[in-house]
Amino acid sequence: MFSASLADELIQILASQLGVRLSAILLYGSGLHPEQTDFWSDIDLNILLSNNEEINKAPFDQAIAQVGRIVAIESHPGRDKWVLRYVVQGDTEVVQIDLGIYKAGQWLEKEHLPEDYTILYGQIPEMERTDLPLVPPGDYHREAVDATWFLYYQCVKKFMRGDYLIGKHLLLKLIQENLVLDMLERDRAAGTNIHRFGKEEATDWLTDLSVLASGDKAAWLDALLSLALHFDQQLQDRMPNYLSRYPTFEAYVAESRSFL
Repeated sequence: MFSASLADELIQILASQLGVRLSAILLYGSGLHPEQTDFWSDIDLNILLSNNEEINKAPFDQAIAQVGRIVAIESHPGRDKWVLRYVVQGDTEVVQIDLGIYKAGQWLEKEHLPEDYTILYGQIPEMERTDLPLVPPGDYHREAVDATWFLYYQCVKKFMRGDYLIGKHLLLKLIQENLVLDMLERDRAAGTNIHRFGKEEATDWLTDLSVLASGDKAAWLDALLSLALHFDQQLQDRMPNYLSRYPTFEAYVAESRSFL
């Protein structure tokens, strides 16, 4: 839940502890529009570092810890930008805080600029803008295709050999990979990977998760075929020169099924 008082406290802590290392702190997202916030709204901040400052996660961890108990962290490090996402237990609520931390000048890239923001600390430095090419939503690369198909065959082998723990683990991983493809398709269609609300998208291909609790190898194989078919169809739609690999996998499953 968005908390204006906690956001103010955090800004004061960052300003006092990092001071000259910061050029500006920007608030964006639903925090700018209180009428749009709901229980799940978070505190979204872009932090612009001063010239020659390197990104260091530790000071931000320390600052966040002063506004509440950190109960979860997700970190996406990069050379010129880090994304740090915290879940914090405050005095009266649980709050998610998302920090986008940029080295000097990186905010000038078009895809990094939020559509709407307000400056809470400092000022944005005057710098000559460089028109860098827009980066389209991410896509599924061929190495991931090969690795995922390998997991399909491994999953069959683990189930057939009675290693149900690893087999179920791999089955869940394959469900996740199908969801990744669906999310990438949504990003492509919308032209963005920022979705404040979903559209209750259908996942008709999704295996009934109750199958995981069963000891039915045939049901697990059926689930893998369903997942593999959707995976293969998505790749045919998205990747130029991709040749279907489903028939080979289907034959492998059929031969494995003969041993039941």
